[in-house]
Amino acid sequence: MAMTLSNSISAFAVRGSVVGCNFVAMLAIGSMAEPSTYGAFVFLWSGALLISSLISFGAPLYLLKEMALSQTSGGYSANSAIRLIFVYPALLTAAATSVFLLLGPQILTLVPDLPGTNSTALILLGLLGFLINLNSCMCSLFHGLNLLNTSMFLKDAAPQFIALVSTTFFYLAAEVKLIWMLGSTVALLAALCLTEVLLFLHLNRRAGLINRNGRHGSFTPYYWGGTVTGIAWAQIDILVGAYLMTAEQLGLYNIVRRICNFVTLPLSIATWLTVGKFSRAFQAKDATALQETVRASLILSNGAGAVLALVVIALILPVQNFYNFPPHTNFQPVWGILIVQAVTSLLYAPSTTMAQTSGLEASAMYARLWGIVVYLLLVVILSVWFSGPVLNGVALLAGTLALNVFVWQRVTTRFGIDSSAFSLFRRA
Repeated sequence: MAMTLSNSISAFAVRGSVVGCNFVAMLAIGSMAEPSTYGAFVFLWSGALLISSLISFGAPLYLLKEMALSQTSGGYSANSAIRLIFVYPALLTAAATSVFLLLGPQILTLVPDLPGTNSTALILLGLLGFLINLNSCMCSLFHGLNLLNTSMFLKDAAPQFIALVSTTFFYLAAEVKLIWMLGSTVALLAALCLTEVLLFLHLNRRAGLINRNGRHGSFTPYYWGGTVTGIAWAQIDILVGAYLMTAEQLGLYNIVRRICNFVTLPLSIATWLTVGKFSRAFQAKDATALQETVRASLILSNGAGAVLALVVIALILPVQNFYNFPPHTNFQPVWGILIVQAVTSLLYAPSTTMAQTSGLEASAMYARLWGIVVYLLLVVILSVWFSGPVLNGVALLAGTLALNVFVWQRVTTRFGIDSSAFSLFRRA
């Protein structure tokens, strides 16, 4: 159960490369587009991620768990997979598009006043959300085929890399316009998803991971609720921040946010390495394996996370000089707030993964919902005294702490295992 040093180093190298592509892609887009255009783009990108979760029924997370179990069983039902991956999301996307075509002007009045966010952009937004969900589902299937690195790259870097390719083409050929970026990204991502489907059909003929006679699994609505609240939480400071900041501030805030999120790279590595281990440990009711996986996740997350936090601190001035942060924006406090927010997530690294793989999916969902509520409450309350990026960062930090403490308390109470980094010091 324990992960060897060589495996951990290999995982860091692979995951670092994947996140590096994601990291560089979005920051490179920010360097080619005007700050206001980039602010509009990241708002719509966050909206597409939220839409992908709303139409997904939680299928990517659910399939990830089912594929781990299917490796040692008779496989998963093809009919169920088709409904979850294609039919339900397509029907919801079609319904949402129809509603928008009927109520387009009214819906546009609710969207922040960002450059280029017209009706065409919002229709492309819906298509992008559908394709992001389809890509995520296919990545879960590839994960079940033990194509871990391929799955990781396709899920966490390919969409951003495609957006970078699109932006670079228009940057070199003409000028970067929001509608061109969105349209070309949708077309290229559709081609990628078609390739993924054909590749999986070919590989599955031998693996039999999904077949007509496979089991239907145990699906609960909490997979959908957990996915929606998870994406909503991950994007809330962009989606709500668009109403608190100018388009220029939003673009600069996203640059700072993405660089500070680099501190949580070890968390994503630990999650990727341990989600299957947690699932199997809970299935076998193996307390020893569970404890070992918790400890491995915490060591992997917090050791490297501390080093990356120092790296991000050293990058503050060079990044601000490179992107020419206007002096009046005063982003230094935002850097500090978002670094602390990232470290807070590391301290409770395995808690959410444990909840999602142990029958506590409802707790994972309610924890994120609680984080969203705390964030929104602070935005309303603190806006009396100050506003802008600092308000957004403070509210996000408070929501992050509330979310993690909630799910940590539920997991600790249920299994008697402290899933926070503080347990490492006590054990030592």
